[in-house]
Amino acid sequence: MSEDSQFSEDDPRVLSVIGNLRGYKLCDHCLGRLVGKIGHGYTNDLRGRILRDAKVLPELPEGETCWLCEGLFERTDEMAAAVLSRLEQLEWNKFSIGSRYDPSIIEREEIVWAECGAQHAEPIKSEVNREVGKRVEALSGKEVDLVNPDVRAIIDVDFLAIDVEISPLFIYGRYRKLDRSIPQTKWPCRKCRGKGCERCGFTGKMYPESVEELVAREFISAAEAEGSSFHGMGREDIDAQMLGSGRPFVLELKSPRKRTLDLVLLGEATNRANSGRVEISDLRMSSKEEVRSIKGSRAQKSYMVSVELDEEKARAKLIEVIRLLTQSPIEQRTPNRVNHRRADKVRLQRVYGAELEGLEGRRATIRVRAAAGTYIKELMHGDDGRTHPSLSELLETGVRVLQLDVMEIHDGSDSDGEGI
Repeated sequence: MSEDSQFSEDDPRVLSVIGNLRGYKLCDHCLGRLVGKIGHGYTNDLRGRILRDAKVLPELPEGETCWLCEGLFERTDEMAAAVLSRLEQLEWNKFSIGSRYDPSIIEREEIVWAECGAQHAEPIKSEVNREVGKRVEALSGKEVDLVNPDVRAIIDVDFLAIDVEISPLFIYGRYRKLDRSIPQTKWPCRKCRGKGCERCGFTGKMYPESVEELVAREFISAAEAEGSSFHGMGREDIDAQMLGSGRPFVLELKSPRKRTLDLVLLGEATNRANSGRVEISDLRMSSKEEVRSIKGSRAQKSYMVSVELDEEKARAKLIEVIRLLTQSPIEQRTPNRVNHRRADKVRLQRVYGAELEGLEGRRATIRVRAAAGTYIKELMHGDDGRTHPSLSELLETGVRVLQLDVMEIHDGSDSDGEGI
């Protein structure tokens, strides 16, 4: 056993603390906590008992309570029972404990620290949380997890009131959007900013429904969650379809009372309810870390875009001009259509592949694979020169976008390499 793992009343560090106590009447817990960082494998009340048995300090007079905690550690069983009573309507496996105190207890602890030093001391909050946690573990068979708990019970130690923080659930999936009239996420009304007004029919939304709402509905109900957030790997325009294998997303369910979900059944129910509008697949449990990964992804994307040329004679050089889009970086200034909500700056983008898929009169269908963040509509029509070069600029004629679809998100789940 190493020296640091031992605890002894003769340890100079212990003696330096105890020698400055100035007669405070403390229970074993509060006494031992003053040297709680000395020696491993000891509870604080055991440290305090060792010191008393060694006659370093006298026993607490009979009938008197601890000056610092006022008998708080005699109530840990009661606290654990209150926690379990509060959690009995929730589904959980991992938990943590927090606590709140009357300021006078914290002030008294700081007074003692000022006298004895805080170098080797442990805060009362830490010990109470640990001791109550051990009792909840023993009574419930559940596990303390300080990093990723399902629930966190916060005890008001004066009133024995329990507040509960429920950790969100994260569900990964991919969605296909087949309806050209719905946005990816809820879009607050521009006029009332979500409060509700005549313009939005007092819904607070620019659009009645969104992919987020259609996908989340069954999951919120099954988990008895308070709400949701939708985290997509980018987003498509409202009037664009999302096809292929779908766009990766993570659905965050807030404060779910139930945590065991049948993702297969929920996926099937969601697809039935939204047939012809939204489809989801590849469902599995996820995490906050994956949300960060998805939000930060720079995956390339493939598109199918239909355009109409102002001049039919331009079709003769269409194949050659389309290929020129891949030859050099594309300079894109923030488009006029989103300039009101995004920083007005020039971004360099890259087109990795472009091919003519169909041509009939002045109408052409083009497949494009481009870097994340590339504005494909502007790549076609030029946006009054804000995108350079553009198909319109290279053809020297106007180009009107008729339809745009996202065909694939190349996030690593597809097997093809660069190009189309």
